Order: sequence, then structure tokens, then C-alpha cells
Amino acid sequence: TNNPFGRTLDDINPGLKSIITTPYVFSGAIAASDAPFVDIDQVEIFLIAGAGDRQLRELKSEPNAGPKLRFTYPYDDGVFMYSRRVSQAPLASPIQVYLDLYARGGRDFKQAEYLLANIIRPRWGTA
Repeated sequence: TNNPFGRTLDDINPGLKSIITTPYVFSGAIAASDAPFVDIDQVEIFLIAGAGDRQLRELKSEPNAGPKLRFTYPYDDGVFMYSRRVSQAPLASPIQVYLDLYARGGRDFKQAEYLLANIIRPRWGTA
């Protein structure tokens, strides 16, 4: 859908907070902003269905001020496990972000590989 909020997490998150009352997390490229290959053409957001659904549908009629927003209702709540906050924005865990980027391929695959090598593996204590 259209994104009337802006280009960054600090722009988008407050706007979403005003209309989404259920838990949500950012994933994909915007959640991997510490990777050097970031090209944010779409903002991926997992959320629990519920209050705010009507307002989310109304975003299609808003002017676009940044990358498109893609909302996904996950099959289970595991995407919220080990989520973290960065600049007040809820981000999926590095493992979830890795899986989402890996699945998209292309430049996102390079971000996934960077996350695995520089963020995830060092936490495991292996080289």
C-alpha cells in the first residue's frame, strides 16, 4: 500500500503506531539497515490482524512519501519472537530478518549473507 509517513523507521513507525493497536514488527531491508547493501524499495511489516485494519486499507488513497508498505499477517506468532527495538521501532529478530531477506533473493540475498556473517554468527560464538 502507499506510505504517507516517509522514508525512514523514525518517520514510518510513529505513523503506524497511530493506527495499529496490535503488535507489529518491521522486517526485510528496513530492519537490516546496518547491512551495507540496503536498498529499501518496500517496507515489510508483520502484524496481528485486528484493530486498525480499516485504517491500513485507507492508506491506498494517501499520497506516497516513501517506499511502499507491505503488511503480512503471519501464520503464527513466531515472527515476533526475540524482536527488538531500535529508535522506538519494533524490529523482527536478526534470524527472522535473515530468512525474509534470503527468501527475496537478489540484493536482499546479499544483505542476508551480511547479517549471517556479521551479526548472527558472532552471537553463536563460531567463525
